[in-house]
Amino acid sequence: MSNIDYRSNYVKALLNQIQDKPEFREGIENLDSIENNQELIKNLLADLFPTVLTSNEIKAATLPFYDITFNYSERFKKIVNDVGVSFDMSIRDMDEHQFYVMNCTMILNAYYHQNVDFGKPLFYDIPDRDGILRHYRILYNADFLEILPTENTKFLIQSEIDELVDNYDNLELWKRAFPEDSWILKGFAIVSLVDVTVESAVSNLKSNLLKSDVEKSKSNESFESIFRSVFKIPDLKVGFTFYDEEEDVFMKPSFSDENLKSFMLLNEKEADCKNALCGCSYDSLMENNKHFVIPNVKEYALLRESHRLSNHLLNQGFQSFLLAPVSKDNKLLGLLELASPTVRALNSVNANKLELILPYLSDTVEKSINDMINQIEAVIQKEYTSIHSSVYWKFKKEAKNYFHSNKAIEEYSFKEIVFKEVYPLYGQIDIKGSSENRISAIIIDLKAQINQIIEIIKILNSDKKISVIEQKKFELESFLKELEQPFTNDLEQIIHHYIETEIHTFLKNTAFNKNTKSLISDYFNKIDPKTGMFDQTRKDFDDTIMQIPVILTTQFQFKVST
Repeated sequence: MSNIDYRSNYVKALLNQIQDKPEFREGIENLDSIENNQELIKNLLADLFPTVLTSNEIKAATLPFYDITFNYSERFKKIVNDVGVSFDMSIRDMDEHQFYVMNCTMILNAYYHQNVDFGKPLFYDIPDRDGILRHYRILYNADFLEILPTENTKFLIQSEIDELVDNYDNLELWKRAFPEDSWILKGFAIVSLVDVTVESAVSNLKSNLLKSDVEKSKSNESFESIFRSVFKIPDLKVGFTFYDEEEDVFMKPSFSDENLKSFMLLNEKEADCKNALCGCSYDSLMENNKHFVIPNVKEYALLRESHRLSNHLLNQGFQSFLLAPVSKDNKLLGLLELASPTVRALNSVNANKLELILPYLSDTVEKSINDMINQIEAVIQKEYTSIHSSVYWKFKKEAKNYFHSNKAIEEYSFKEIVFKEVYPLYGQIDIKGSSENRISAIIIDLKAQINQIIEIIKILNSDKKISVIEQKKFELESFLKELEQPFTNDLEQIIHHYIETEIHTFLKNTAFNKNTKSLISDYFNKIDPKTGMFDQTRKDFDDTIMQIPVILTTQFQFKVST
């Protein structure tokens, strides 16, 4: 028997099987027909679902306009069985509007020969049997679909099609162009899934890091679940420890998010770096800027004779642990901590996945540190007064204590700053009116900077017409009004924080034309690179004050005879 005879007999056998099943020729209207004829459907689709690939491919057949899949490959079937019947397997971020327009564009392309690219990647987010959320890219093969008009079809001319393409957001317009029961989609589609868990999790991490604190609080996907998807460890815990370069100590996070803790410090507020780490981990993290992994915490504890790090980890039930330095411009900002109660869940092999994650954390951690520094400055100015640099450290330490206190439970009471057994070595003469004049110089600089930003925003708004730009203009004008009122010590820090986080980030990360770029470049050239603020008037005032002792010294010299 030739191959041709074999294929012919195979097809004839299939045709005989559907001879008394007209729905397989004219179209299935009752979904029970799929459930009752699974074996027949499997045979009909055998060429599209090769048995040899069934354990590798994630593939199924689907009906157009219905969230119904059938004829699963073995691998797809296992994914569905693991997740359970209660899980709603729906397309990520796909609402009625997007679904309707997507199908309309399919008709435009197939029947009207348009080239409208809906272009949005489609994903399923499906937890596995361990509860790890896995992400699958959806690929559709629509070769087996036929699009036919009905008696209710409204045939479109090119101008109407153009109007649709120009008005994606107008769902009513699309529904008028494609009314209900106006088109028939006959046939079936093949849906194939590709596991993109790691890539999608990293993308979600980047998106989450860019969100505001309010948006993060509304986000369903936690920081921890993203790391679990990347490392495929269902019981993975994520922590963080800040590094204070000035005092060479590790500090627990001062975040409002109670879920992100320092496993390394446990209940300690801060710890000396060398005491918190053993010799080998200190060298790896602090000297070589490389990650340090403990695959078996119990074995590590025996080798290190119950070092405080291993004791802290064992007290929290962790059996494998990973520390990774988070740096920016070769400056250590803190340590990312990953922990699991399973031995060797974290090891030297999967530790290499950190290369996908760490580059996106450094900017966020740096921003958090800068925010904390600005808030510390504001607290010092609000609770105390202008501080000389020689004693500033003690006020800063008290402000840090405030941030690390549990403010949600009890109100923090600031301590009086006292220096015992301190004797003055010189006297400083206060220049009458100097404080008022310095405040006046600060206000002049702030007004100049705000006004220049407003001028930039006016030009941007006339060019782009973006509502968020208008909002920033309103907020800056509000600061100008506050500067007309009696000056408070914390207002400068509030304005500084707003400009640094809201304005500078916006100007640096938005695409503009050449003229606007030149204007923004001129603005950044005027700011002090250390403070990020205008301070020319303030510098002129300080320079004048500094000249007074020099003038006095030259005018009043005494000759000492021996």
